[in-house]
Amino acid sequence: MNGMAGKLWDLLPFGSKDLSCVKLRQMSSDFLEGTLGPKDMWKFSYHTERCKGCGTFVSSLRATIQTLNSLPSQNASEDLKQRLMKQFSEDTKDTTHNAGS
Repeated sequence: MNGMAGKLWDLLPFGSKDLSCVKLRQMSSDFLEGTLGPKDMWKFSYHTERCKGCGTFVSSLRATIQTLNSLPSQNASEDLKQRLMKQFSEDTKDTTHNAGS
């Protein structure tokens, strides 16, 4: 389809253009931050209105973010930062090593 009809057809979430649940979850942060384009926003909303699992996921993610944002900010101690960096470094080495297996 060409012209306006083609553009409208591209907005419809049918067939291969429909979002999978996996893709929707990958896009959830962008949705909640308001950075999705109009086409993706429409597909996202269409999917969450029809998929109870994804609708619940997005609602839970939104509630979690709001709860975390309402907490007072705290700075981590230097000891905690060092332990986290060490653990992250070890986890990264394990992942890199296992990826080559």
